[in-house]
Amino acid sequence: MGPLTTVFLLLMFTGTTMLKESGIRCYSLIYEDVARSHPRPGQSNFTNTGYLNGQVFYQYDSKNQRAVPSPPWDKVKGMHDWEKESQFQKRREDFVLDNMQNILDYYNDGNGSHIFQGRFGCKLCGDNFIKGFWKCQYDGRDFIEFNTDEKPSWIPLDPAAHMIKQRWEASPGAVYRAKAYLEEECIGTLRRYIEYGKTHLRQLSLHAVKDLHST
Repeated sequence: MGPLTTVFLLLMFTGTTMLKESGIRCYSLIYEDVARSHPRPGQSNFTNTGYLNGQVFYQYDSKNQRAVPSPPWDKVKGMHDWEKESQFQKRREDFVLDNMQNILDYYNDGNGSHIFQGRFGCKLCGDNFIKGFWKCQYDGRDFIEFNTDEKPSWIPLDPAAHMIKQRWEASPGAVYRAKAYLEEECIGTLRRYIEYGKTHLRQLSLHAVKDLHST
């Protein structure tokens, strides 16, 4: 087994959990936004990091404005359109920084440095257990979280979060699109990544066996 195969094994199976009752393997796909404000104009920054089973598989930052896959995903052709992902994250950067500015305006506090963090994603255990979540913090304290129940909504956990809730729920159907993303699109992407990783594991293992026999 070559070093790349070993990395895939670590990426796909390190960080997974098992349901104690049934021994079913669980996988997770989580994204984290981090926006930092700065009193000097143009110094605020944004990063978005993707985690597959707790392992970083790509990162975007406002300095380079590119979503850069981490090894071994950077060597897997066709798994993801990273150019398209870069464009999407640039729009997300603008959205998050705009919301952070609204929070700063609410508190009339544009002189200090502040941090806004959003963490969202989904978890899959076998084929039946699905869980999605979305929660944000401001300066290390809980700020707002998404309720994925039958009637989805954003739950404000901070005075300024009521204003953000109004903005995020202003568009008709926005909360249902967020719910669908967590419970359908995110899970679909996670399943695709798992299968893609397993397929490449099999291919790499076959190549390793062929190389072994050819020596």
